[in-house]
Amino acid sequence: MIKEAIDRIIELSKPTTFIDNAGCERFTKDGGIVIPPRMTSLELHSLESTCKQVKPENGQYAVIHLNRVSVCSDFKGNKTEFRKVDIETVPLLPQDGFKFGRRMDIEEFIIAASDGFVDDDNIRALIAGVSKISSVDEADFSDDGVSQNVTYKQGVRKQKGALEPFVFLRPYRTFAELEQPQSRFLLRISQDAQKQPFISLHEASGYGWRNEILQKTYEYVVAHVPDGTTVLR
Repeated sequence: MIKEAIDRIIELSKPTTFIDNAGCERFTKDGGIVIPPRMTSLELHSLESTCKQVKPENGQYAVIHLNRVSVCSDFKGNKTEFRKVDIETVPLLPQDGFKFGRRMDIEEFIIAASDGFVDDDNIRALIAGVSKISSVDEADFSDDGVSQNVTYKQGVRKQKGALEPFVFLRPYRTFAELEQPQSRFLLRISQDAQKQPFISLHEASGYGWRNEILQKTYEYVVAHVPDGTTVLR
């Protein structure tokens, strides 16, 4: 009998709720809005797995950002919090990425370029050209405004070469399912007081690759999510 009375008191102490005209569930005692529990966010790293998670019948939709895709769900709740992020997807890229604009010695440059760019004929040609400078005894560099001329001595012989200032490469910048966009870079060679050569690459494309990534991501998601899914960008 006492237990039933206690249970009844606990039941009566719980605030009841009602649905207001805006469709929000509110407590009857203070008029406050009932906040739905937030869903634990998932972090994914591929567009393929993300598209498989989308369920438009649950009100989910995809939002495209640069190198990020969010899958969100509409819900009724606090007016300052109209949606929650269920899934966040970011690409897996080289840990440090290639440091554009940074001067590197020959060995550091070759290692960074081998890891930071898609392996194609252009990056192989660049690494091959730079590698010829790595074993020189002496090196002198000049810039004629068109190409950078390299004169190096190996043993008793002198040889000359020219490196074109602009190269077209494909850095790892976005999801693995997408083709990495090609951009133009300016190659600069310099030397320190001890005449040790240093190489740097600088952005020279106007960052047009950002729009290309957004468009390719949008096209991929639209093609792979279920029919009826809203995709925003």
